[in-house]
Amino acid sequence: MKTLNKLLQRQFQKYCGKEEHVSEECRELFRVISESYDHYEKDRKMLERSIELSSDEMIELNNKLRKEAAELSKTNQELKTLLENIEDVFFSFDWVENKTLFISPSCEKIYGYPQQAFYQDQNLCLNCTHEQDKEIVLDSLRVLDSGQTSHIEYRIIHKNGETRWLQAKMRPTVDNAGQILRVDGLISDITSRKEKEKKLQHAEANLRNLLENTDTAYVLLDKHANILTFNSLANELSLKQTGDQLAEGSNYISVLPAHRRQDVYDIIQKILDDKKQVTYELNVTLTGDPGQWLQVSMHPIFNEEHKILGLSVAAVNITERKNTEQQIRASNERYELVTKATNDVIWDWDIVNNKVFRSANYEQVFGYTEKEGDLYGASWMNCIHEEDRERVLDNLLGKIKSPDTILWEDEYRYNRKNGEQAYVHDRGYIIYNEEKEPVRMVGAMRDVTWEKRLALEQEKITAELLRRNNDLEQFAYIISHNLRAPVTNILGISNLLREVDVNAEERRKCMDGLVLSVKKLDEVIIDLNHILQVRREITEKRERVRFSDVVENVKISISNLIQKENAIIFTEFNGIDEIVTLKSYLNSIFYNLILNSIKYRMPDACPIIRITGRKEEGRIFLSFRDNGLGIDLEAQGNKIFGLYKKFHFHTEGKGMGLYMVKTQVETLGGKISVKSKLNHGTEFLVELEA
Repeated sequence: MKTLNKLLQRQFQKYCGKEEHVSEECRELFRVISESYDHYEKDRKMLERSIELSSDEMIELNNKLRKEAAELSKTNQELKTLLENIEDVFFSFDWVENKTLFISPSCEKIYGYPQQAFYQDQNLCLNCTHEQDKEIVLDSLRVLDSGQTSHIEYRIIHKNGETRWLQAKMRPTVDNAGQILRVDGLISDITSRKEKEKKLQHAEANLRNLLENTDTAYVLLDKHANILTFNSLANELSLKQTGDQLAEGSNYISVLPAHRRQDVYDIIQKILDDKKQVTYELNVTLTGDPGQWLQVSMHPIFNEEHKILGLSVAAVNITERKNTEQQIRASNERYELVTKATNDVIWDWDIVNNKVFRSANYEQVFGYTEKEGDLYGASWMNCIHEEDRERVLDNLLGKIKSPDTILWEDEYRYNRKNGEQAYVHDRGYIIYNEEKEPVRMVGAMRDVTWEKRLALEQEKITAELLRRNNDLEQFAYIISHNLRAPVTNILGISNLLREVDVNAEERRKCMDGLVLSVKKLDEVIIDLNHILQVRREITEKRERVRFSDVVENVKISISNLIQKENAIIFTEFNGIDEIVTLKSYLNSIFYNLILNSIKYRMPDACPIIRITGRKEEGRIFLSFRDNGLGIDLEAQGNKIFGLYKKFHFHTEGKGMGLYMVKTQVETLGGKISVKSKLNHGTEFLVELEA
């Protein structure tokens, strides 16, 4: 054991002292072994001297030896613990006797076999070696046999069948005659490292394959602008531009044309300072052709601490795109000549690059300059009326995504810069590439505001003519029915009074009948005059009116009736409590509809009236819903808003209320409709201009 410890101490110290790669754990192990050996030598020499010592000295020496023996035992225990926990395998092999002198316990973890097996079977390590790597191990033995150090990496088959990668570093010890006495070595499990290297190689291969199969020239630089790597397209671009090839390690700026070096240097410094990418377009001469264009992007590369490690340079040849843009500009010049004679705004949308050309009269027609946003960017969408925006965008995108569609067309409201609202008729022709992908769209925006307003006015006139025609029919009906009866009575009484033999009593009765008929005739004429006055005399100034105030005014005016009938009125106007209108008309509409709901209530229930409002697409919608008697719309639906029409006869009234409501609503530019079911209440829907 003394010899073994001494040999291990000397060889480990020799092996460790000259190798920088040996871990701290290994160095600690060698230190412990060295200390153990020193203790052993000291003890041995002290024992030799003890023969000559006195008894007191012997006692002192004995105590000292016990103390040092305890320290030695502790050191040996630490050595054992270190050997048991170190991951690498240390071994010492007797080259002459062909036997293992020492192997650390970690061999069990790396090989899967117990430590004792390596003392018993001297060929176990070789037998565990992967069949394809045995020649590597045998070559290393031949290197050791020549007296040289051997470093190898090879595979073994673990006892559990797994393949593992090992790294062995071995150094021979020779005598004065040059004969090998012993080999000491260190074996490490590098399986994890090898797997990472394999993944890294695979990733590098994929990256290289990606870089070599792209239309972009790539160069990777360190932060001093020295070239780390590049793809073949970048090298080809350099040859065409300067005639020089790129080389790893050379300075990127130095291989550029002389007139570009300072600019590129400044750009790189800006990236290093700002830590932001820079993209620019560059006109270059390639193999004598000065009409080539490159788009160059430089990106900073960061580490985990967000410090710049280097830069990536990407260059794309955009000559074809530039030529296309030039052709578009030339084509647009022709469009400009055409648009000067029209109100059409010609536009040309490059869908791939999201660039749009617009004719100069865009500013003249709508007030916006070219600098105020792309036609098909956010500014265009924001200028479309908010109620039309989503519909127009969905329609446009739907057409573009359909390869079978070549024409898009839509009408929408467009906000001019001065705040006015224009009506636009927009048409666009969609151009697809060979893969049926949309690449371009050419079209025209036509300002059709005048035509639209004219059409709306014509519609309004037509509606007014229809309404007037209906009014004439109503008046004809009134004249034929409501006027006919009193006129007939008057004519009959007049003829009777002409007779000579009419006595005084009969004459009095005739006069009473004549007065009654004249009053009836006067009532009808007054009603007709009131209706005509409502339709043609709108002299009142429009003003801002609150719906809640109108309801309160009606409540006050019919408070006795509300209290008598226990009527309940609920209102909910959802934030649209105001409208600019004729106050008297709006009061009359609310008054008549609320009064009708109370008058025609269910006999066994309190009248409940719910008045709600909402705004939608620039219109205000009011709902008057009650729980009253209701109306049989199938039988009476076409008579609801007729003059002198009544559907319940247990209350007073002439049947003019709903006719007046409809007349006033239409005079305000609105509409009214009804939903009702007998004994299930009624709902009147009033639509007004906001």
